[in-house]
Order: sequence, then C-alpha cells, then structure tokens
Amino acid sequence: MTPILAGRNIVKCYAPGREAEVLKGISLDVHGGEILAIVGPSGVGKSTLLNILGLLDEPGAGEVRYGGREARFRGADLTALPGSAQAWIRNRLFGFVFQMYHLLPDLDVAENVALPLLMRAGPREWFRGKAAIRRRAADLLAEVGIDARAHARPHELSGG
Repeated sequence: MTPILAGRNIVKCYAPGREAEVLKGISLDVHGGEILAIVGPSGVGKSTLLNILGLLDEPGAGEVRYGGREARFRGADLTALPGSAQAWIRNRLFGFVFQMYHLLPDLDVAENVALPLLMRAGPREWFRGKAAIRRRAADLLAEVGIDARAHARPHELSGG
C-alpha cells in the first residue's frame, strides 16, 4: 500500500558545521487511517520533523513525497514545489494541529475556525455570503465536541 505521506532521508541542521544536526536521515511512511506518534525528549527534533512534513520548514536534505488522492502531486517531492503550491497543499490536503494552538486572541473559537475556510473560499462562496462558512465552522466544532465553546475567546480555553 502506498503511503499518503513519506519522508525520505530527512536531515535538518541548525548552525551547519557545528554538529547541530537535529535530524539525521529520518525516513518514515504515513498510511491512510494510521495514527502515528513521534515521541522523544525535548530538543530532539520532533517539532522540526513535523514542520518539515507539514511544509512549514525546509529540510537541509531529503524529501517529502505525497501519495494521496490529489493526482497532480502524487509522487512529487513536496519540498521542491514552489511556495504557492506548498501553501495550497497545506490549505487543502493537510491538517496540522499545533502544540500551542496559535489562535487569534481577538476572535472567538468559531471565528478562528471559520478564518481558514474564508481564506480558501473561492469567489462563488464569497458571493453566496458567509452564512455557509459559519455553518461549516459550527459543524466542525460539533464534530470535535466543542460547539458549546464556539463563542469563547482563546484565553478562556483549556490547553489540555
């Protein structure tokens, strides 16, 4: 079975030449429906690896290959794509949950959820109005069981 995401020989070095190599030839496959945990002590590169796999950072060497449903990217080294294509992939194909959830403090939970939906909306959605996006945000909050907190501000949420 082809993995939906594969990292091959990923290397990341901070301060090149000073033995600050955080990732040393990491390879992994992620298959559809699989739950994968990346564990280790603080400072070993877990977040760096996830940022590279999520196209938020570039590896020093290695590649990230896509094997999912979007045919135009299947088999491609995603790290070699232009930034605009990487942004499209992050917006449409990947889900990324940060350890620190980085919500905008002036927006409530529902507005924070709706914001990326608005960002990816095409002209048709804008002309139809924002009501459909608000409904979708409410549906997403209900899906994860936090619809009762839709109008809470980020500082009112638990981090756990």
